[in-house]
Amino acid sequence: MNKQILKETKRAYCDSTMEWAKATKLRNLNFRASAPVPVNDAVEIMTEALGLKSETQEGYNNFAPALLRKLPEGSLVTLAREGSVCVYVTLPKGETFGRAAAGKMMADEFHATSDGFRLWYD
Repeated sequence: MNKQILKETKRAYCDSTMEWAKATKLRNLNFRASAPVPVNDAVEIMTEALGLKSETQEGYNNFAPALLRKLPEGSLVTLAREGSVCVYVTLPKGETFGRAAAGKMMADEFHATSDGFRLWYD
């Protein structure tokens, strides 16, 4: 697991695991990780950052880290927080992913990007 991305993500989502008064001074509602990570790492990082007992537990606005396992093999995930849980996905060459697949991931928003797409949960 990428320890730097874990550290960044835990801080951004610290209001999920920390006393509210302290967390509100540290959390980052406009966060994008400094680098993408493979899906398995993204699942582990978000499970820990949200303080969940398992990757299948919903931790924030219908988001469960295990949902990321529905991404095409070889995808890279840039973890983010734009008010709520957000991920940017870079697809492997030749892979596609559309609105219907995003719906199966319980995302509230799906937007295509130049190299993949953005999912947002609220």
